[in-house]
Amino acid sequence: MRRTALPKVSAAAARTLSEVSAAAAARTRPARAIVRLSLLGFALASSAAMAQPQPSAPVQVAVAESGGVSESFVLTGSLSAERSARLSPRADGLVRTVHVDAGDRVEDGQLLLELDDTLGLLARARAEAEVVQAAASEAEAQRRVQEAEPLVAARSLPQTELAARRAALAQAAAALQAAQAESRQLREEIDRHRLIAPFAGVISERMAEAGEWVSRGTPVLQLVALDSIRLDVQAPQERFDELKDTVPVGDRAGHASGPAAAGAHPRASSGQRQRRLAHFLAAAGGRRR
Repeated sequence: MRRTALPKVSAAAARTLSEVSAAAAARTRPARAIVRLSLLGFALASSAAMAQPQPSAPVQVAVAESGGVSESFVLTGSLSAERSARLSPRADGLVRTVHVDAGDRVEDGQLLLELDDTLGLLARARAEAEVVQAAASEAEAQRRVQEAEPLVAARSLPQTELAARRAALAQAAAALQAAQAESRQLREEIDRHRLIAPFAGVISERMAEAGEWVSRGTPVLQLVALDSIRLDVQAPQERFDELKDTVPVGDRAGHASGPAAAGAHPRASSGQRQRRLAHFLAAAGGRRR
C-alpha cells in the first residue's frame, strides 16, 4: 500500500497559527457573555411585570327576568292617496290669478284659480239689461190684456183685439224667458272662469302661472286628499303565520301610526301567494301660505 507524504510545517508557522486561534477565541467570549446577560435581564423584567397585581374589571349584576321574544322584519310598499285629481278650467282663457301653490292645504269649495272674465262680465251686463227690457214689455202687454177684457165684455171692443193683445202678452213672456236664460248662461260661463276645489286636500303640483293661456281639459293643478292614504305592502308567503289581522305600522324614526288591516291576495305573476297589508294613515297637515 502506497502512502502520501504530508508537507512539513516549520516551527515558526505553527506558533503563528496557535496565536491567531487564541486571539479569535478571546474576541468571541465577551460577545457570548453579553448575549447571556441580556437574556437574563429580559427574563427577570418579565417575571417582575407578571408578579405585579392587575386591576380587576368592573362586573355588573342583573336580575334575570322572563319575557317574550319578538322578531321584526322590514317590508317595502307604496303609498297612494284614496282621492287624487288633476284639475283643469272649464273654459278657455288667460290665467289672471293663481291663489294656491304646491304644498298648500285647501278646503272643499275654495277658490284656486281665476281666468280673465272681462268680456264675460260685459256680456252678462248686456243680458241683464235685456232681461229688464223684456220684463217691462211683458208688464205692458199684461196691462193691455187686462184693459181689453172688460171692454170686450161690454161690447165696446171687438173680440179680435183682445186676442191680439193676448198674443202680444205671450210673445213678451217668451222674450222675457229667453233673456233670463241668456243671463243665466252668461253667469255660468263666468263661473267657469273660476276653478274651485272639488274636495279638501293638498296641492301637490302647480302647472300654470298668471299670464298663461290655458284651454279646457289642460291640467293646471294637482289636488290630493290626505284624509285617507293607502299603504300597500306585500309580505312573502313564509311570513303568513306571523301576520295577524291587524299589524302595527311605524316609520323609520319609530313613530307608530296605527294598525293596518291585513288580507291575502294571489300574485298574478306566479302560483305563489302574498299577503297584502292595506294601511290607512292619518291626514298630514299641508303648508299654508
